[in-house]
Amino acid sequence: MEKKSTEKKSIAKRLGDKVERAGEKIRGMGATKLGNAVYRAGNKLEHSKDNKKK
Repeated sequence: MEKKSTEKKSIAKRLGDKVERAGEKIRGMGATKLGNAVYRAGNKLEHSKDNKKK
């Protein structure tokens, strides 16, 4: 059984991670361009709440 991390991930990070994985699967099925676009969208969503340094 896996131990759960004491740090909770935000909804944006969890959803972004799932979208990235979907992009990887799409790339694996041969639709490279579409898979890359989905992966980038997931990455953007996942890091949308990160603290930005000025």
